[in-house]
Amino acid sequence: MIFRINLIICLCLSWLAIAAGQSNLTADDILQKSILYHDPTGILMDTPLLFELVETRPNGQDRLTSILINIPSKHFEMTRHYDSISIKTSVHAGQVQFLVNDNLPPTDEWVRQYHLNPQRAEMLKNYYEYLWLLPIKLTDPGTILHQQVKRKEFFGAVLLELKVTYKPEVGSDSWYFYFDPELYALKGYRFYHDEQKGDGEYILLEGEEVFKKLKLPKTRKWYTHQDDRFLGSDTLKDITTGYDIRR
Repeated sequence: MIFRINLIICLCLSWLAIAAGQSNLTADDILQKSILYHDPTGILMDTPLLFELVETRPNGQDRLTSILINIPSKHFEMTRHYDSISIKTSVHAGQVQFLVNDNLPPTDEWVRQYHLNPQRAEMLKNYYEYLWLLPIKLTDPGTILHQQVKRKEFFGAVLLELKVTYKPEVGSDSWYFYFDPELYALKGYRFYHDEQKGDGEYILLEGEEVFKKLKLPKTRKWYTHQDDRFLGSDTLKDITTGYDIRR
């Protein structure tokens, strides 16, 4: 009986010590621990990676999308497969190129139908790089990491919440990121255009894909804040070391 009591006391003291240690962690500490968990070897920033995605949207057909991200060479490619054609969008050092079925320049009809313009190409590049390079993207210039750390309930789990805003020239949304308090894995996030209106979206992360010690979410599911409406899901089908395709 005495042994059991001592064991319980030791466990309680260990838990309290861990909790106390966590309470002393700053937002910077948590972010760095999360980066170390997800990308311990720094592969995201020094290796071209090819992501194969299945993108599902409500009342629509699943969409197969390939994303090549090469941070060292400032090169991005996105290939989307539609019913009869595939469209490749390439952005390299600010230069944009579109190809249909790997070699044809798009017709005016395709340009209109698929919104093929440089502004949208840059937007898609920023969108995919932001999502797939989290949490390291939270160290980008212009990012304001608020130092208050909160414990918040996030869809059934008590997690560490960090708030991020941006300098005006970078962005105007408010973001909240949720981290596992033991492993510091990123478990989900939300953003608001206007917090008082409760607009914006929340994103739930499910599963994990491991590639050369890199740990990425298997599936992202998007919902609106105001009515919990499902917007779609992105599932990582495969990830490999990529290469540049420039024509």
